[in-house]
Amino acid sequence: FLSNNPSLTCITLNHCNLVPAAIGILSNVLLHRSEDTLEELDLNGNPLSGVDLDELVLALGRNRNLTSLRLFDCGIGLHECVCLGRLLENHESNLKELNLDGNSIDDDSAIILADSLANNNKLEQLCLNRNNGIATSGWSAMLDLV
Repeated sequence: FLSNNPSLTCITLNHCNLVPAAIGILSNVLLHRSEDTLEELDLNGNPLSGVDLDELVLALGRNRNLTSLRLFDCGIGLHECVCLGRLLENHESNLKELNLDGNSIDDDSAIILADSLANNNKLEQLCLNRNNGIATSGWSAMLDLV
């Protein structure tokens, strides 16, 4: 269904307790979709901390129609921000909204995201609410983008 449905524009899998294997399956399906119709991917509330997001980022980077990625309350930290940074640096990506509210993003993670956004002119909304690990250096890096 996911790999062959050209009408599918939104996938919402909120609070499904997706294990790393499930993320791998989702990534593989998205990577091999025959149509780039997916506009929104919502994985809020799934424990992604420690999950290798490389394949997911690769799949999402190939999808030219993806405009919204929501990863609210997913435990995202430094390693995941490195992976997401590659998506933000991808000039072929058309991502306009990235919601990272309520994660484990600290100064180092925020600096990685800010560095990745330095040449990104497509992202319109970045949500970082309730990432209490971001302090002066992380917010400074973000504000340098404005």
